[in-house]
Amino acid sequence: MNRTVIISFAVLCSLSTVFLVALVLNVETIMADTEVRVLNDVGYLDVFGHYLVLGELENVGDQAVEWWEIEASFYNQSDSLLCTEVFSTRNVSSHMLDTINPGRKSPFQIVLHNESLASEVDHYSIAVLSYDVTSAKPIGLEILKSSSYIDEPWGNMIINGTIKNIGTETAESVNIIATFYDADGNVIAVSHYYTEPSHVEPHLTLPFQIELASVGPYPITNITSYVLEAESFEYAMVPEFPLSDDTPPTISILSPEYKTYATSDVHLTFTVSESASWIGYSLDGQANVTIAGNTTLSGLPDGTHTITVYANDTAGNMGASEMVYFTIETLEPEPFPTWIVAIIVIIAVFGVTLLVYFTKVKKTT
Repeated sequence: MNRTVIISFAVLCSLSTVFLVALVLNVETIMADTEVRVLNDVGYLDVFGHYLVLGELENVGDQAVEWWEIEASFYNQSDSLLCTEVFSTRNVSSHMLDTINPGRKSPFQIVLHNESLASEVDHYSIAVLSYDVTSAKPIGLEILKSSSYIDEPWGNMIINGTIKNIGTETAESVNIIATFYDADGNVIAVSHYYTEPSHVEPHLTLPFQIELASVGPYPITNITSYVLEAESFEYAMVPEFPLSDDTPPTISILSPEYKTYATSDVHLTFTVSESASWIGYSLDGQANVTIAGNTTLSGLPDGTHTITVYANDTAGNMGASEMVYFTIETLEPEPFPTWIVAIIVIIAVFGVTLLVYFTKVKKTT
C-alpha cells in the first residue's frame, strides 16, 4: 500500500548548510514501529568532532523486515531541537543487517557530521520511521569459531574467526558484523568485515578478521563482550552464536620485575590477551583486589613480595599470570658503629706503642 509521509520543516543535519525544508514522499512501507524496537543505544562525541548514536534494532514481530529507516533528533541543553539525522539501509548498510529475521537484532550507527551542531548536542531521541515486511532469509552461514585479543602496542581489538557456507547456493557479498558492548550492555562500537573473496561457495570455509581501532571516548578496556552476526545476499546466519569458549585469557605482568625497588610505591602493569569482564590481583597470597586496569601498589613494606594478576574473559574463563617475586628495600643500611671503630683504633695504637716499647727494651739489653 502506498503511504504519503509529510515531514514539515525538518532540519537536515547532513548538509554543510542547515536549512528548513518540507518533504513529501510516496513510499510503500509500514510506518508503525510496533514490530521493531530500539535497544541499548548510546551517544557520544568522537575524536573527529562528530556525534555518534549507536544501538540495536530488534525484530519482535513474526515476519522479517528490510529497508528500515530510523531517525535521530538532536537537542541542546535547553531542550531545543538542533537537527535530525535519518539513516536508511537503502543507502549504507555495511555496519548493519539488510534483513532482520524474526527474533534477531542488528546494530545501527547514526553519525551527525556537522561539527558545530555536534558540539552542542546534549541529548537525543530515536524513532523508527519505516521498514518493509519481507520473506525471512534462509539460514546458510555459520561462524565456526571466534577469538579476540588486544593488539599490543597499538591497543586495537582484533577478532579472528572462520565462517562457513552451509547452504546449497553460493553466498555473495558475505558481511560479518561485530557489535561491542560495555558492562551495562550498551552498544559502544560496531565494526565489520567482508570476506575475501566476497563470494563463498557451498561448504567452503573462509577466515575473517575484524579490527576495532577506537571506541570514541571509551577505552578498548571498556568492552566487556561482543556478538557476531553475518549475512549475504542469499543467507542469514545460524543464530546459535556466540560459541562456547573454554580458553582462559593469557596475562603477562610487565611490572614489577624480579628485582629490588628502593621505593614503597611500585607500578603494576600487565597485558591481557582478550577483553576481560573482571580483573584483580593477589599480593603476597592475600585476597584478590579488583582493579579496572594498570594501577600502583602503594605503601609496600620492606621485604620480599609476590604478586599474581587474574582476569575473567567475557565467557567466564579465568586466567592467571605467573607469580612474580620482587623486593622492597627503602631503609638505608645502618652505618658501622663509631664506638667500635674507636675501640679498634685505640687497640691498634696501644698495640703499636707496646711493640715500639718492647723493641727498645730488647735493644738496651
